[in-house]
Amino acid sequence: MCSFFNVRAINYFLEHIDQKYGLTQQQIDKLWQLRNLLRQYSDVAPPEMDPRDVLKDSHWHEIAKCAKTALKEFEGYEAPLGS
Repeated sequence: MCSFFNVRAINYFLEHIDQKYGLTQQQIDKLWQLRNLLRQYSDVAPPEMDPRDVLKDSHWHEIAKCAKTALKEFEGYEAPLGS
């Protein structure tokens, strides 16, 4: 999560998404949903987390479920040439 948010690349990508990527609105919405759930989790998580505690956390299970549905949205997706 630290790497995901520290470089702020996900925010930039989602805020400046270009039509050349050929993403549907549903795919974009799923990415925002996943990003928001991760942000909410990250905002309240302690700086150092025991992975065993994360795997037991019901909020983490919600994130994993969202990630799984986001991945399904991208089944068959191929980035357009030149993107």
